[in-house]
Order: sequence, then C-alpha cells, then structure tokens
Amino acid sequence: MHLVFTHERADFDAIASLWAFSRLEPEAVPVRPRTLNPNVHGYLTLYPEQFAFADLNELKFQGLDHLTVVDTQALPPVKQMDARTAVRVIDHHPPASGFDPGWSVRIEPVGATSTVLVEALQERGERLTSEAATLLMLGIYEETDSLTSPGTTPRDARAAAWLLEQGASLAMASDFLGQRLAPQQTELPGRMPEAAELNLPESISGPPATVAEIMSRGPQLLRPTVTVRQAADEMQRFGHEGYPVTDDGQVVGLLTRRAVDRALAHGMEGRPISEIMEAGNLVVYPGDSVRDLQQLMIEHQWGQVPVADPTSGEVIGIVTRTDLLNSLSAGSHSNGSASLAARLERAIPPALLALLKLIASHAERAESALYLVGGFVRDLLLDAPASDFDLVVEGDAIRLATSLASKFGGKVNSHQRFGTAKWALDPNNAALNSAIGSKPEGLPKSLDLVSARTEFYPRPSALPSVAEASIKLDLHRRDFSINTLALRLDGDHYGQLLDYWGGGRDLRERQIRVLHSLSFVDDPTRMLRAVRLEQRLGFSIEARTLQRIGHALPLLDTVSGERIRAELVDILAEGQVNLVLTRLRQLGLLQAIHPAFEWDEWLGTRFAAIAEFVPPPDWRLAGRPSAERLQYAIWLYRLPRLEAESVCVRLAFSRADRTVILSAGRHGCELAGDSRPSQIVACLEPVPEESLVAEWLALQAGAEASKTIERFLSEWRWVRQHTDGTRLRQLGLAAGPAYGRILAELRAAWLDGQIASEADEQIHLKQLIEENSRRG
Repeated sequence: MHLVFTHERADFDAIASLWAFSRLEPEAVPVRPRTLNPNVHGYLTLYPEQFAFADLNELKFQGLDHLTVVDTQALPPVKQMDARTAVRVIDHHPPASGFDPGWSVRIEPVGATSTVLVEALQERGERLTSEAATLLMLGIYEETDSLTSPGTTPRDARAAAWLLEQGASLAMASDFLGQRLAPQQTELPGRMPEAAELNLPESISGPPATVAEIMSRGPQLLRPTVTVRQAADEMQRFGHEGYPVTDDGQVVGLLTRRAVDRALAHGMEGRPISEIMEAGNLVVYPGDSVRDLQQLMIEHQWGQVPVADPTSGEVIGIVTRTDLLNSLSAGSHSNGSASLAARLERAIPPALLALLKLIASHAERAESALYLVGGFVRDLLLDAPASDFDLVVEGDAIRLATSLASKFGGKVNSHQRFGTAKWALDPNNAALNSAIGSKPEGLPKSLDLVSARTEFYPRPSALPSVAEASIKLDLHRRDFSINTLALRLDGDHYGQLLDYWGGGRDLRERQIRVLHSLSFVDDPTRMLRAVRLEQRLGFSIEARTLQRIGHALPLLDTVSGERIRAELVDILAEGQVNLVLTRLRQLGLLQAIHPAFEWDEWLGTRFAAIAEFVPPPDWRLAGRPSAERLQYAIWLYRLPRLEAESVCVRLAFSRADRTVILSAGRHGCELAGDSRPSQIVACLEPVPEESLVAEWLALQAGAEASKTIERFLSEWRWVRQHTDGTRLRQLGLAAGPAYGRILAELRAAWLDGQIASEADEQIHLKQLIEENSRRG
C-alpha cells in the first residue's frame, strides 16, 4: 500500500499538496491529518465529496510499500512501516539534516509545495475542477501571503495563473484567507477572459448578500413518522440530497440521503425517519447574510438548511450547500435589471415586447412570476441572434393563458398533466391590438406558457415524470448550466436575471457543463446536445462533463431510435454540421449510437454539397428532395447493405425513408460500361428520385456513372413512344400481354437510337406486330 501524509494543524498548502499528489498517483491513499486549521476545515466541510481523505484508524492493511510526505520532512508514526518501505519527501521548506540516504527527497526553492505539484499537474495536461483549482490556489496564496512574501518566486505566480485558467475562484480564495485581495493580485498572466470580454453585465458576477437571494421557495418537507422506505422513494423521484423534517410546522431535524442509504443497508425500511435524522431546530431567515449561513453550515455540517418566515416561523424555503458555493464563487442569482432590461428591449421587436409586457402584467395580478428562460437568455447575454423562447410561469400557466384568451381572444390548448398551455392568438382581436398598440403582423401565431416544474426519472433513459415546483427547481431540470438562466418580466422585477446554477460563470469561461453527476444517466441524449452546443457557440465541454460523457456512452444504446433521430435532426440542421459530427466521432458518440456510424472528410464534403444543392430544372423532380433523406442516404452510402439496414432499424426509420436511404447505390444497375440507355432506364425507373439524387451527390463530379444519372434524370426517363394502347386496338391487335411488350420495345428503340422519327416508329411497329402474329 502507498500512503501519503502531511503535517498536523494542516494549512491550505499541506491539504492542497496532499490532494494534488493523490491526483498525480491515483494508487496513493491520502491520509487526513487529525487536526486542521479552522479555515481549511471550513473549506473541506463545504466540499465533502470532492476532497475525500482517508482516516488512518479505519484503514486495514498489512504492509506499507510506499510512504510519501508532502509539505513536511517529518515521517508520521506508522507501525506498518519497516526497512522495506520506500520513502519520498516533497517539500519547499529549508532541508533538515539527517535524511536517510535511501529516501527520495525533493525540496524545491519555491514559495509553496503546492506550486511543485501544480507544475506536475500542468505538465501532465490535467484539467481541474474549479473547486480543486481554488484549493491549490489557496495553498499558494496562503503560503506566499498572496504572492507578496519574500520567498515568492516566478514559479509560484505562473502556477497561480494556470490555476486561474483552470477556474480557480479569487473570490473564494479571498473569503477563506480572511482578507480582500488587492487589485493587482487579480491581474495574473494567463487569466481567463472576464465578463467584459463577452459583454456580459457586471451584475452577473456580484455575489448576493442575503439568504433570500439564493434560497428555493416551497421546499418539500417530511414528517417524523414517514418511513425510511417512503423517504428513499421521495429522494429517488426528485433527486434531493436532504429534506427538512417538521412537526406542527416547526423544524425538528434534517434527513440526508446518506442516512437513508445507510438505514436501508441495515434493513430499516419500515422504521420512522425520526430514528435516523439529524435532530435539531436549525433554521435561517431570509434576511440573514450569506456569511452567517456559511458559518452555520460549517459549524453544524448541515448541507441543507430550512429557511423560516421570521414572523410565523413557517418553513418557506431551503438553502443548500450548492447554493452557498455558487454564491461564494459569484455565480448565483443576481439582479441585473437595468442592463438586461435595455438588452431585452433592443433584442425583441416592439410588437412582441408589448405582448410580453401584457402577459407579465396579468401574471403580476395573478400573483405569479413570469420568466423568459433557457437558450433565449443565454443568447441574449452573448449578443447572439435569439428568436424562439420559453415562457415559464411560477404559478398556474393554464389559468393565466385562459384568462388572457378570455380578454384578448384566441384559443388555448392545454395539458393539465404537464402544466402547459398554448395560446393561439387572434390577430384580428380589437382588444389585443389596442392593448399592445401594434399591428398584428408583428405578433407570433401562438405562445407557449409552462408552469414551473421539476422532473424525476423512474429509471435511466426513461422519459421524465413532472411535478409542480419553483422556478429554481424548474431551471435545475435543464440540461446545461448555460441554459438555466432566467429573465423575470413581471412588475418591479422586470429585467432581473436569475442564475442559480452558475450559468453566467460558464458563459464567461465559454464552457458546457451539466448540472449534476447523473445528468447523462437520466437522459443520455444530452451528450449529443452538449456537442451540438459546444460547436455552435465555439465553447468547450467542461472537463468533468467530458469524463461523464465517456462513462455514459453505453447508455445511448438504451434510448429509442425515435429519440436519437430527433437529436440527429437538430444536429443535421446546424450550420457547422461537419464540426459537430467530427466531434461526435472523436468522443465515440457516433459509434455508441451504432458501430457502423463513421464520419470523415469525404462525408463532410458531400454534406456541404447537399447544403448547396439546387436541382437542375431539366431534371423535373417531383419535389425538392428532403435534405435529411439525402444526408442519411449519403451517410450510409459506403456501408454494406446489411450494416446500412441495421442503422435504419436502430434509428427506427419509416419504410418510405428506409427505401430511399437504402436504394442509393444499391440498385444493382450498371451505370458505367456498355449498358444501353434502354437497359439503364429499365433498371433505374423503380429507384426513388431522392435515392438517385443522393447517389449523384455521392459520386465524383464528371465520373461516367454520374453522367449516366444526369442523362437518366434529365433526358432518358422522359423519352416516350408515340404509339399507345388505343393505337394498337385500332390496328386490330387483341388485348393482352403483347401490348406491354410492344410498347416497351418501341420505347427501348427510341432510347437506343434505333428510331429517330415517327415514321421510323411506324415501320418498327409494323415489324413488331408481324412478329407477334407469327408467335400466334
């Protein structure tokens, strides 16, 4: 076994070095010191899962093969250590005397041991989470007095700059070091672009001051008599890590997922949760400061704290460790009303803006909040064109839509189960046009209003079930942090930006990040959307999200072909489709959909040709070919038929789609060689037009086969003989199979150049009738 130790009363440099070494050598087990400095204990309390260290007393091992100490030169008293144990020392303090000559000793003249290990991580090309980068930053800053102590070296500054690039939070560093960093200490080389470079409002970066700004309203509560099994089912449905337990409206404890899991392991399914909850009446109030909340969480180690009404004592909300961390890293809910209101009014046409304000005013009267959410807000902040948007009502969306229709006309179609309503507008309604003061041409045909809701997945890859929830939980059910931004429209809150889940930070850092570790398990198609967004926006998929994609690849096999194809439809419609599909191949996502799926330069060139394709007029196609059918036909063009059929089955194509896709290049016709035009026509006429267009696009321009398809589409298939069945009856030929044979032979003679005029046809016809008569 390989154990890693540091000194007691561990500071940030010691703990950061301990973690970094275990990252460099995963087989090494980092041992938590018995004593920590208070600020270090506070930081680790906030991140119990990210920085898990072993307890020496709980480790079971026989021998100790390797022992490493970091940020110290003193060995711990470990009885399993003997003469065969290989010892390594990594430190930055002046060397002590009397090292055993068999030890491996590395003492670097830098300001912090963390610097040495950061350099090793950087050399290895490691990607760090923001939390890990911040821990290492704390190690360097604490040891060097924020890069101002005499022992600070250029290496320390370069290491700190790289950590900023990895997402280290200067706000967190300042908070846990108990001092505000000087402005020049935030201007290190290599720092990532800040909000100004993306033209984001400064208010998106300002940390909130009170609990009210980061809490979730309407929390789910449990009674002490609920059984462990019932609580476990509730946690599985909604994914919450903790529930306040209340009795007669008063908080009596907190139930955590860990406690439930342990109780289930001990067979306590039928026991009341009062036996396993963390007892206590801990609450905070909306006006309490975030700093007070932080201290309370550290002292009591509650990851979820109920928020109570200061007058009634009723539990009105909950604030979680994640809420606190987001606020400390300046990535949470903030108010940017002035700047975002102006942006909104520049981005939306006047008629539509007036309509939104009309809806917002009615929402306010109904005591409901109205939000623009998702991609529209994301694109608004990026100054990108934004058209489609979602309207979310924190309240009853169906009732609001029905009320609007009763006053301003139109019809409402609703789905009670999902809390959704589509209001089809009546552009001729006088009350509507008077209310918005605009011509009906500026209005959409309909608007969708959705009640804020949360989702839970009964099993991996299944479609979700929904339940009414707050706007915060509604945003949390979305795919990526940059799609969790919301813009409030009602009343005094007009223009207020909500960013509970770090979307603003990820916009600034230009990264795609999922919201939780099981996101791709809940819905594997999010992996495809991650790549589509990454390439469209020119962002990068965040390191941990990228790792989760790698782990979740097999789950795509559990998703129905219809859902996969729906995602591919959106991908194929992207302007940068070649980049998206190239990235999907690099990440193994195409092969996870089907092993035969591939992407290369040849396909990229052909897809570009599809985008530019305009059917020549002389082809006289029945209609414009479906771009999607052409894309799939070419995508599968080079595959053996059985593999192509297998892909079609996987993606659940209809019979008509499958016929078009599989016929391209698989009709068996000889298009290059000595075949006569009549033979080619007879072979190609049953082939769907779209299949031939796809094959023509797949073939090299100017190739003989390509020219053959061109001649068939533009010329040969239109050749017809003058004689028809009526003429054959007039000539006294008895009806029967001979009709079709004679007419086909006449057409073939025209195609092959044996007939050049109507007179030639009559001579040839006479010969064919005589031959038919001789056959009897």
